[in-house]
Amino acid sequence: MERSARRAWWSQDAQTKPQGGYRLIKARDLCLVWTFFVAGRISRRAMNAYFACHEVLERRRWLEAGRTPKFTAAELERLTGGGEGSARRAVRELERAGLLRGTRTALEFLAPEDEPEDLDEMLEALGGRSSLVPVPRQVLRLLAGTTRVRTATILGHMLRLLHGGGRRSVRCTGLVKASWIAETFGVSARAVKRDRRELIELGLLTSVETPQWVLNRHGARFTWNLEWSRPTAPVENSVDVGEGTTPVLTPPTPQNEPVLSPPIEVNRNLPTEGTHQNPAPRASGSSKKKLKKSTLKHIVLEDLRDDSRLLALFAEATRSELVSGSEAERLRFFSAAEHALAVGSRNAPGLFAWLLRTQRFEFCTQADEDSAHARIRRAHEGREERPAAKVPRDPVTGEPRHAEPAAAANIVESLLARFRSNLVNSSDSKKETRYAATAP
Repeated sequence: MERSARRAWWSQDAQTKPQGGYRLIKARDLCLVWTFFVAGRISRRAMNAYFACHEVLERRRWLEAGRTPKFTAAELERLTGGGEGSARRAVRELERAGLLRGTRTALEFLAPEDEPEDLDEMLEALGGRSSLVPVPRQVLRLLAGTTRVRTATILGHMLRLLHGGGRRSVRCTGLVKASWIAETFGVSARAVKRDRRELIELGLLTSVETPQWVLNRHGARFTWNLEWSRPTAPVENSVDVGEGTTPVLTPPTPQNEPVLSPPIEVNRNLPTEGTHQNPAPRASGSSKKKLKKSTLKHIVLEDLRDDSRLLALFAEATRSELVSGSEAERLRFFSAAEHALAVGSRNAPGLFAWLLRTQRFEFCTQADEDSAHARIRRAHEGREERPAAKVPRDPVTGEPRHAEPAAAANIVESLLARFRSNLVNSSDSKKETRYAATAP
């Protein structure tokens, strides 16, 4: 009975399938590609291309019978990001390592003969799990263009949380310790916790309240969001109170209502002189710091998140001839901002400035471009039309009131008189100048 009470906190969520589909990958293969990367036999770009190849294969899974699939390096470059030829070099690395065999019409994942020594230790840390992991396709696209620690964090949570697939539904709840991910994947525990917080902010993971004894023994409980898709940058527009606007204050809550002090029982004379010679300055009425005007000379994080500020940067870049004003250039500009927000964990504005200054837009992935499309569409739909100028109307009839003809005629006559006087003065001055020049 006591054991059942201690287990009462555990409740399985409704089992469902990921939005956009998923691809079943062996847990051994996920560990294999990571151990190859840690051993230095493949680069991080090749590891990203490994997940991108899984995505392009899943795209052609339901191809009609009789049609021959076609694989191109440009498709992989859109998923991984990078310069021209980077996808070809990454695929060649995977082929030399024995992980992949690729042609123009086929991609095949292989089991290499010389596996790294750390693979058995990693599988042992997983408890000998050899089942298939249902990896959502949205996450495959994220893994195709992310960093080393972010890849380890995502793989660690997937191996712990995602089970099932095939004819069964996907189970997406489990217990994970950040120290376990750090020890198993050979990364920093602090970096894992930082990236996990970012994944929670993105909505990919959901933290569930867990008893303390479970936290000590097994770690915190998390739920994988199967309906997650990569969001666009959040809009955090600050509304300033302008002139002629009366701010509306929120009424106080019952627990914060003012309490009147009791009356003073002893009447005594108050001191007439001040004892504090340096009073504190008066506090500002605004608690939120107002952002400065966006400029390319000093790019801040809010410039990349806010659509209107990013459009202002694009207009400045167009005037500076850094980019042209075409629709394609605007899409590349927004894609660079999305890539900087997704990859730049420390200095996203600096990464965006480097991409813009060096014109290295090829590093933007297809996921960055999709998010940029959504942001541009949202900016166009949310742009308010400028209201027309108000025409004064008659208070009785309601018809538009125009200037009276007599008043308009008086204004015209005064302007003509001023013009004639200017002409006369100018002619007199010319005569005086001519007379002074001819005088002996």
